[in-house]
Amino acid sequence: MLSSPGTHTTTRGFVVGHHNRIAYAASLAITENPGNIYNPLFLYGPDGAGKTELLKIVKDLIIKNHGGNVVLVNCGQFINHYVESVRNNSVEDFRTFYDTADALLLDDIQKLEAVRGCREAFFFIFNKLFNIKKQIVITSNCAPEEFSTFEDRLTSRFSWGLVCSVGIPDYETKIAIIENKAGCLGLKLTRDVSSYIADTILDDFRDIENVLKTILKESKDGKSSVSVDFAKKIIRGKSSNKRIVSVDAILKTVSVRFDVSVSQILSKCRSREVVLPRQIVMYLSKRLTNMSLSEIGGYIGGRDHATVIHANRKISKLVKRDRNVLLTIKKLENEL
Repeated sequence: MLSSPGTHTTTRGFVVGHHNRIAYAASLAITENPGNIYNPLFLYGPDGAGKTELLKIVKDLIIKNHGGNVVLVNCGQFINHYVESVRNNSVEDFRTFYDTADALLLDDIQKLEAVRGCREAFFFIFNKLFNIKKQIVITSNCAPEEFSTFEDRLTSRFSWGLVCSVGIPDYETKIAIIENKAGCLGLKLTRDVSSYIADTILDDFRDIENVLKTILKESKDGKSSVSVDFAKKIIRGKSSNKRIVSVDAILKTVSVRFDVSVSQILSKCRSREVVLPRQIVMYLSKRLTNMSLSEIGGYIGGRDHATVIHANRKISKLVKRDRNVLLTIKKLENEL
């Protein structure tokens, strides 16, 4: 098992590094004394960062240490349960199911942004559980202050305990996570293959896990080490449904749309008029080509894979929050 400075793998197979150390420590702390420390515990970070795994650890340890009724539910399921209760005129039963829990662990609360009635129901559930010192743990893909439709009375409650970021792991920790997940599947990976997967797949470990499962399925038995070429074949096969375009085509299309030259995009210029289109080129290249992050960065002015990762995160956030950016991306993709 690969380890890097400041990184270790727990007995439960969870890789702890600089990106999640505080979140992991807080999660363990609440299992010792639920409801009395860090309540609520609000964990936020990008999809695939390990928040759901932390919830599962919290659930298992609370049950092991204290027993009781621990409810772990994804917000999508929570919403469906609420909608069904409204349809069946049984909203009180819905509330009772959750507000009688000894601990409530709610995953992906950002999904509540679209359902006001369900937010109202959660508000009352939260209050009852909090007032009787029952542990609440919430995960989200953004910090409480970034919610656009949540009422202040709700987001303010998220900060009553501890708000904690679950960040993106550094490169070495990412490889450690890949090798750990592969090991759990009984799959042997060389360092070259782990590095290729880390370099090619951005940050979503759900995607990485799917790739590893496919490698295991397509290899003869998973016991012999797979080659980089085999991994490339699997990853490219998974992206075969995408339109494959060249970075050159993306550069030209973006340059026309933003009225900047290709040479400016490839340059070291840091003005916003150039940086935004450059980041969009990287974002589209990741979506529409089969090139690795390092290859994309190298093609776009000799930049490294970390720069491409940053650009993808930046544009991904803008697409979610700025309708103009979303429409621009859609137009560019249609043109390509």
